[in-house]
Amino acid sequence: MIRKVTSVFLLLCLGFISHATLSVAQNETQRSFEVKYDIYKIYPSVSISRDQLTKVNSIGDINPTYPSSWVDEYVFVEFSAIQNGKITRAKNKGEVLSKAQLDLIQSADTDTEMEVLVHYIPDNELSKKQVREMDFKFELDPDSPAEFPGGKKALSAYLKENAFDKIPNDAHEIYNILAVEFSINEDGQVISAKLNESSNDETVNKILLDCICNMPLWKPAQYRDGLKVKQDYVFIIGDMTSCTINLFNIDRF
Repeated sequence: MIRKVTSVFLLLCLGFISHATLSVAQNETQRSFEVKYDIYKIYPSVSISRDQLTKVNSIGDINPTYPSSWVDEYVFVEFSAIQNGKITRAKNKGEVLSKAQLDLIQSADTDTEMEVLVHYIPDNELSKKQVREMDFKFELDPDSPAEFPGGKKALSAYLKENAFDKIPNDAHEIYNILAVEFSINEDGQVISAKLNESSNDETVNKILLDCICNMPLWKPAQYRDGLKVKQDYVFIIGDMTSCTINLFNIDRF
């Protein structure tokens, strides 16, 4: 779950779980890709759902990019998290989590980052191997993501009316991707909406930002204990097969 777009098209700072796509019929002589639009939730660098948490057995289950092949021998693996308002640690020697480590991540305070610290002897050809260190942080996804009033269908209709239909057709022939990122705060309000890259067309830029900034209040993301939290999203219009999409951390590993 870990990632800025360098495409000539503009990035919309936005994020949500909706997959309201729209395929637009087009003439192959005009455009070589199908224009679609969608809203995606931007994931933290490393995160895990509560369902996934119940199946965790090793470090790799939490972080699929964890380079276990680097390790010849573990010195120790330490998990730390905030538990009842205090930092609590649980150590083990190996990639497989101990019961104490599993209990810690299951009982950590809501909406707090947990850290994994690994001290290891590397698997290399050096005759004298020094102890190395690597670490990463992860967090638990909210149990209920932010939701647009009326759900995905209503969101799709809103985006079509207030952004997609207002953007000139020739804009899609100039840019492969249009994107804006934004956040939904604990009160359901849109905050921090911005363009990652300008389209160099102030009219198009204004359409995109107005669409996002004028959205009605969302139902904010929250954990099962009722704690409401901010979530990040991205609104993308254009060629969904573009490699530029991979620069957004919008998909699960």
